Formats: sequence, structure tokens, C-alpha cells
Amino acid sequence: MTVATGYRPRSYEQHLRLANAMIRAPARVMVDHADDGWACAHLAVCGRQPLWASTADPRPVERALLRLGLPGLAGGSSPARLGYDLRLRGGGRPQRVQTDTAYSPVDILTTVSGTWSEAREHLRGLVGRGDVLVVDRTDDPQVRNLLDRMPGVVSVELPDASESEAIARALELARNDCSLILPEGSQLLPGGLTVLERALGRSDTPGMALGDQLVLDDDGELPIGLVTAPRLPAARGRDVFAVLREDCGPVLLQRTGLDLDLDALRNEQSLHAWLADLAARTPVLVAPLWTSARTSPTHLRRPLERPTGHLALVPEACGTWVVVDDGDDGALGDALSLVPPCARAAVLRAVPDAVEPDLSRQGIWLGGYGDLLQVDEGPWTLRLSSDPTWTPPPLAETALLTELDLDLPSAVYAVAAVLGWELPVRRRAVGRARWHSTALLAADARAALEQGDRTLARTLTRALAAATEDWAGAELLAAEVEGAAMMGSAR
Repeated sequence: MTVATGYRPRSYEQHLRLANAMIRAPARVMVDHADDGWACAHLAVCGRQPLWASTADPRPVERALLRLGLPGLAGGSSPARLGYDLRLRGGGRPQRVQTDTAYSPVDILTTVSGTWSEAREHLRGLVGRGDVLVVDRTDDPQVRNLLDRMPGVVSVELPDASESEAIARALELARNDCSLILPEGSQLLPGGLTVLERALGRSDTPGMALGDQLVLDDDGELPIGLVTAPRLPAARGRDVFAVLREDCGPVLLQRTGLDLDLDALRNEQSLHAWLADLAARTPVLVAPLWTSARTSPTHLRRPLERPTGHLALVPEACGTWVVVDDGDDGALGDALSLVPPCARAAVLRAVPDAVEPDLSRQGIWLGGYGDLLQVDEGPWTLRLSSDPTWTPPPLAETALLTELDLDLPSAVYAVAAVLGWELPVRRRAVGRARWHSTALLAADARAALEQGDRTLARTLTRALAAATEDWAGAELLAAEVEGAAMMGSAR
């Protein structure tokens, strides 16, 4: 289960574009476009104060920030402006401020096992955010001296212990009802703890909370990827950890009434495996935005096209996958190989006389072109077999797809266009497959908007509404066009 924010999901590329803008942003940033709360929430969780400079209604943004426990919008000015295209203009000295406002005492439990400089980087920004307890596994006097000089940090020496043994010792010593387990190598974002607490809630009911992770390059400077926690019902926590594998990041535990088998943790080779077992009997809540970052290219889970045609698994929502089969004879099998074992997949055939796929795996339902309305309720993870590298975020508003009277692949393309997702490319199509002209019209309208041609965007959006008989997707795009127009006239 995830916190209700009111903003729509964004594509992988939009997340990276915003993350790269954030790296260069000063402490205060003017937001001069009609944001729905997504950009402002990520500004705040990354330690930047969003200043509202748009003529659009700020109330949806304020509601999203309030639900996430983040500081609200502010007035004033800044030389840095975040535009509709998620690019930062102007600037100033990159700087962030602490935005955590935890409403209950929290133990922050972590370990260090590397060099002095690695330990310092890992612990940067933790002082003052809770009762920090560090288990030193190094037997290094320089690391010991560093920990002794950090105010508010309690350290315990446990040389040559595994991470599981170290965290078990930290949990024994923890004093508060809430404990944050911070894996070594992860950095908590300035507002990350507050967001995780808000996801967990104020109740004394046992629970676990985690969020998304930014992946940085080797130097810890540039965002190169994103690890997304699946948005699943709270009772399916084990599936969340199964999809994330070793990439769960910081996990906040509400320990009241929670049975922690610390002996099992000491004997477990992997902290992640122990957390996965705990999640099988504990509700898992997901904070729907970045809460941490880590420097490790090995944690990047982005599908890469390789000469062999094999693809890496992408951490996605288990839930329901809708795989539209519009590719060649081998494309569907490759697409289905990416579906997590915990997911249900609806395969909808869009190619006449296609070779039947191997559906021996449980949880795969085969339908025809007209069976979209029989698929389980959303959100849906959409895939096209003709472009196995296309990985949009889950589609929450499934009516955008079901109410569009086009061939199914073109309907998917049109939905991607109006939502601002990266557009799929038919890499493994059958024959000379073409997108429907209405889908191309939606893509042209989106392109005009992103290029700043508001007059053309308005014209094309009106044409799209007429061609689709006032489809809800056309209305969404029209609202964005009008928001961009108001922003432009206010300058």
C-alpha cells in the first residue's frame, strides 16, 4: 500500500531529468509551471524549498506536500527556476537544507565496514535526525576516532561481523518504538525519514515502510538510475522484496508488537532475506517518491538491449501486467520473461495468426483484441512485445486505455503521449506496422507542448479531442497546455 498523493506517475526519463536538475539546485527553487505536486514533493524531499511562481492553482501541490509530511510552498524569489521541461534555469551554489520533521523518536541503525572516507560519506547528514547507532565492523582506529567525534552518535565495535550480525546487535540496543535500518552505502535524503514515517503512520500497529532509491555514478555526483519499490497492497510485502532483490534501501520498522527473530538475523547471510521473511507477516507501506540514494552502478535496474537479445529484469509492480503482443514470433516470449513471478499477466493478441506462446507459467491469462475490459482492476504495468525495452510507470487511470477506440498498440502509444511518458519504438514489429493517425496526433501535441509552441499544442489538442470524442486523455493534455500558457503569460 502507498501514500495517496494525488499526482500522476512519471516516466523513468522524467525522474532522471528532475534528479539531474536537483544536483545543481540551490536551497530555494522557483517552480514556474502547473505542477500537480510531483516535482515540488521531490524538491522538498531532496532538501530544496519550492517557491510557487506559477499562476496555476497551488492547492493540489499543498495537499500532496501535507500528505507526505513535507514543508509547504513558500513565497519569495530565487535565481533558480524549474520549468515545465524539468530543466533548471538560472542557479546559484548547490545547497540543500534538512527538511525532516519526525513526529516520534527514531533509532537510525547502520554499520560501517570500509575506509574512513567511506564511513564519513555514509554517515553524512545523519546527525540530529534521530538516535544514531553505528556498528563499526572495521577495527580501524581512524574510523573509531571519526565515530567518537560525531555528536549524538552512539557506536559499538563488532570487528569482522557480517551486516546481518551488526544490525541484529543494533536492534538489541535500540530504545525507540521506530527503528530505521539504513544499509551501508545508502544515503538518506534530507526529507526521507519524514516521508517514511508518514507512510508508516502514527499508529502502534506493526509495520514496515520503504521508498524509491536514486542510483548515482561512481563519484556520487550524477544520477544514472532509479530503483522503484513496487506499489502493492500492504499484505504483499514479501512480493515487494522479491522484486527488489538486494535493492530495498532504508527500511523503517514500527516495532511495537513486532516479533523480531534476532537469532535468525544473526544466522542469515543476507539482511535483505531476513527483511523479506519479516515482510511475509508484517504490513509493508511504500512511500511513492525518492527517500534515499546510493553510489553503486550495480544497483541500476534498467533494461539494456544486448546483442544476444536478453534483457535485465526491471523492478516493477507485481500486480497486473498487460502485455500487448504486437511483435514478431519470439517477441512475446521475451516480454513475458520480464514479468516478475509474483505478477499476473494478461496477454492481449494484436497480431493475427501469431504463434501461440508458452503459457505454462501460472498467472498468465490469454485474451484477444477485445478483452481489455476483462482484465483485473489497475494499476496496470503496460508492455508492448514489439519494444521490450519500453518501461513506463504503472498506469493508474486504466480508463484512459479502455475508453480509447483505437487498435490496442496505438491506444497504448496515445496514452504514453498524453501522460508525457517516453514513447515506445517498434523494434520487433510484424511487417510494416504503423501507429494510428490519432495516436500520432497525440504525440505531435505533446511534442509541440514540450518544445514551447503553445499555439500549435492547443490546436493539435483540440483536434485530438474532436478525433476521440472528448477522450479523458485529450482533456488531461489540454489542461497541461492551458497551464503552460498561463505560466508563459505570467512572465
